Amino acid sequence: MSTVTDAGGPRVRAFPLFGRWMNHLSYPQKFLLISTVFILPISLLLYFFVMGVDDRIDFARKERMGTGYARPLYAMLLHGSQAHADALGFAAGQAESRPAMVRSLAEMAASFAQIEQNQRHHGVTLETGKGFAILSENWSFLKKGLLADRMANPRTLFASLEGDIRDLLAQVVNTSNLILDPDLDTYFLMDATVLKWPRIEDLLTQTRLLAGGVLSRQTLAPDEKAGLAALSGVLRSLKVELARGVETAFQNTRDAQLTPALRPSLTAAMQALEDYEAFLQQHFLDRDPQDISHSGGLASKNSS
Repeated sequence: MSTVTDAGGPRVRAFPLFGRWMNHLSYPQKFLLISTVFILPISLLLYFFVMGVDDRIDFARKERMGTGYARPLYAMLLHGSQAHADALGFAAGQAESRPAMVRSLAEMAASFAQIEQNQRHHGVTLETGKGFAILSENWSFLKKGLLADRMANPRTLFASLEGDIRDLLAQVVNTSNLILDPDLDTYFLMDATVLKWPRIEDLLTQTRLLAGGVLSRQTLAPDEKAGLAALSGVLRSLKVELARGVETAFQNTRDAQLTPALRPSLTAAMQALEDYEAFLQQHFLDRDPQDISHSGGLASKNSS
């Protein structure tokens, strides 16, 4: 029988005291006490279980917000690269570039309208107020200047706008839990969609503009050749990283439809990038700086 010894005091028998106390309780009181003893730990476990489920639901809800916000940002970035090239052509005196520029600006406006709607619904949660305000102001200024034909050289403003889009995209990724996704398949698909592809598109735009300037002048300066070589090398590295990440997603997914749905598009994109690299190598990097002749099809290569 268990006893408790008080320091310097008499030995007190604990269990008999508890038994005598229980004997003074009625049967309903005893049942209530026993039930409470069992219910308390069960309730605590249930509380933590519900909290865990709520956390996962909130995590998934913010991921859905993030993907919904990132999609039109990425579309605006893609259309912006095309508008950038068309605007430079128009500023250089190529009047035929203006209709294409106007169409690209209309696509950008449609994407921005979706971004604006997402900002109204999810801006507070995703903490995108500052980034959206900067993008909105710079987009409005750029659009008005281009359509009013008051912008002699839009290169700097387009580069700034594309940077604003990427900054806002990074904010969305960071605050929507997309970057924290614990599943390998969704993590690497997220990485490809919101990090790798925008960077690749930016490199394609830079090489296209640099190569376009070379073709218009019919001369290739040594620093331009070095710049094209550096951009091509970064593009090649990103292509390898993207393909490796998506393959990891294919190997670790539990969705049987993921690989058949995405592999053809991945294969086509990788082939288009390889063709673009070969084009740059053949027409610019392997040529003497003084032996640059006009080559058609440069604009179409960027569509990859």
